[in-house]
Amino acid sequence: MPTTAILKKSADAFVADRENRMKHFNLLAIGILSLLLVGCSCNVGEATPTPSSQMASDDIVTPSTAEHKLSLCVPSSEQGMYTVDSIANGYGNIFYIDFETMQQIPLCDTPNCTHSNDSCTAWLQIDESGFLPGILQLGNSILLVQNGESSNHPACIWIADANGENKKLLFSAQSGQGIGPAFYTDETNSSLYFVLSEVSESSGGITEKKTLSKLDVKTAEIDPLIDITDYGLYSACGDCFIVYRANESEQHFYYLYPGYDTTAVLASTPFYSNETSKTGAFVSVDTLFEYDYQTASLKMRNLLTGEEKCFDCSPYAEQPDDEHRPDCRGPYGKYLLYETSYVSKEGYFLPHYRVLNLENGEFSEEMNLKDSQGNFLTSLTVVKDQFCVVYDYTSVNIAVADDNTMENVLIPKYALLSQDDYFHSRDNFHPISNDSF
Repeated sequence: MPTTAILKKSADAFVADRENRMKHFNLLAIGILSLLLVGCSCNVGEATPTPSSQMASDDIVTPSTAEHKLSLCVPSSEQGMYTVDSIANGYGNIFYIDFETMQQIPLCDTPNCTHSNDSCTAWLQIDESGFLPGILQLGNSILLVQNGESSNHPACIWIADANGENKKLLFSAQSGQGIGPAFYTDETNSSLYFVLSEVSESSGGITEKKTLSKLDVKTAEIDPLIDITDYGLYSACGDCFIVYRANESEQHFYYLYPGYDTTAVLASTPFYSNETSKTGAFVSVDTLFEYDYQTASLKMRNLLTGEEKCFDCSPYAEQPDDEHRPDCRGPYGKYLLYETSYVSKEGYFLPHYRVLNLENGEFSEEMNLKDSQGNFLTSLTVVKDQFCVVYDYTSVNIAVADDNTMENVLIPKYALLSQDDYFHSRDNFHPISNDSF
């Protein structure tokens, strides 16, 4: 590891909408939520294996942490965070934010390095898609993930030491295959779990197949666990995955046991269902959240312990119409962001933000903290009693074409902000320095 340590990266370099930069759960229409378009695939030219099991159990599989604990691979920790930025034509650099030293530096220990070619551990090439890969942490390694859908631009995963050294291609997808949208591991960090999707055309039209798959990091072997074409992979809870099925009026959530020493098992009976016209629901951090639109009450149930809590949101619930319903984000530690909408004098729908303390049920005052561009300030990661946020931007001229055509881009500037200041809309930022821009 470099002298500055290393761990992960800002989620906004990974997904276009970012969920997390955090997880954003829309209570109107729940979709697959994850911060990260990550996954693995078969080697180019190999046939796609057949899932070892497509079983459905008559017994609901209940989550447990007795032997295994699944977790979403994320790019940040309380020690630090990776970021990826492009400040030159044709390539980008990996940066590491060290929360102890409050510095953002290139992931490189070589003195006087220009970070402009593949001899540098911070260097990343921009492929023909124009997008840089994203970064995640897996134990003492990092993963570089590039999404794609063609033989010329396949979805790929590279693995490297935590300091960026010894990078090698771990997997490359076949033509027509996609990876993601989330990337999980268990407590051993020896296996990766992801959805491998494959689109095919026939006389009947275009069909898509989705397979929950398991990748052995050491052997690079893929084990297709179960066909989940009719389901969406939603989250993880204990040693189970949570998948869902939805139609225009209902949502159904199921447990899926991936199988560690046995075959994968999908519960035939949902552990929770809801009518979307009456309630919104999402699962995060082993907890089911259910919001009742009529009573403006929020119920949370820990799926591992069964513990339940209920919060009255009615003093702050605003719902100008059926489309602009209350929304939640998070949780971030013990806090949940509660968003409502109102109609301005000019007739625009604008948001109100408050934070709910999930331990004592108290709401914060209305929040109005914004970054330098006027965007509502959202947390990238929790750092003990602080949040890491993008609070400002640096304007940089970079070459964007082979003829050295210059373009002005905005590079994010990061800071730590105490949770107390965040919840009370105080801009008491503690900037993280970066001498590279």
